[in-house]
Amino acid sequence: AGTIFFSYIGLDAVSTAGDEVKNPQKTMPRAILAALVTVTTVYVVVTVAALGAQPWQEFADQEAGLATILDKVTSSQHWGTVLAAGAVISIFSVTLVVLYGQTRILFAMGRDGLLPPLFAKVDPRTMAPVNNTIIVAVVVGILAGSDPLNYPADMPSLRTLGAVLVAPGRAVLEPGMHAMPGRLQ
Repeated sequence: AGTIFFSYIGLDAVSTAGDEVKNPQKTMPRAILAALVTVTTVYVVVTVAALGAQPWQEFADQEAGLATILDKVTSSQHWGTVLAAGAVISIFSVTLVVLYGQTRILFAMGRDGLLPPLFAKVDPRTMAPVNNTIIVAVVVGILAGSDPLNYPADMPSLRTLGAVLVAPGRAVLEPGMHAMPGRLQ
């Protein structure tokens, strides 16, 4: 289930860009719902096609099930390699979205006084939270270099779960927060 959940990771990170969007009250929910429908549709279509190509029992022993199916169906390793390269590129893009989201979460927490003011600073030229980007990059680099691969692979799911659990708790602890001017409601 955690692997399937990985497909939906970027959707929560998109919401962290709410301060940088025109008319976020209208555009953010539409964008997130459109992305959710698109990702779910593609996932279901690919799953149905894969199950039509081989019995589900054969997936248990395969490392890269879809690439193996393409190799068998096309009698060539070319398309399986292209699919595997696409998977690697998509992992990088999801990682970048998660890192982007984390820098914006730290910025919002610093701006709201939940973290030291260092996290609320932005570069005057680019208006980006450069300190947060450096901090997140260093922490993620240390974790990626020192932990086994399966541990960092589960971290995005844990981060998203943490965000889902923290949001209702913050609403309970700070009931007047939603009425503050200038905040995305």
